[in-house]
Amino acid sequence: MLIPQSRCEAAYQAEVNNTKQINLLMDAAARENDHATRVILQWFITEQLAEEKQAGDIDVPVEGPYKPDHYRY
Repeated sequence: MLIPQSRCEAAYQAEVNNTKQINLLMDAAARENDHATRVILQWFITEQLAEEKQAGDIDVPVEGPYKPDHYRY
């Protein structure tokens, strides 16, 4: 099933917005020298970057190119 392009873009933009919000929290934690919160937020940042990448990959065509030829069946 193909997902309409507008939904792919909406999903991607939602993830970009989430990243911005997490970055604002990280900025606040840095200003307050709240090291424990910064450690926790670093985990969220790492996860969020993966989410952004996945959301950006939603509209990759079924036939690829997403795998090297030696992985194709």
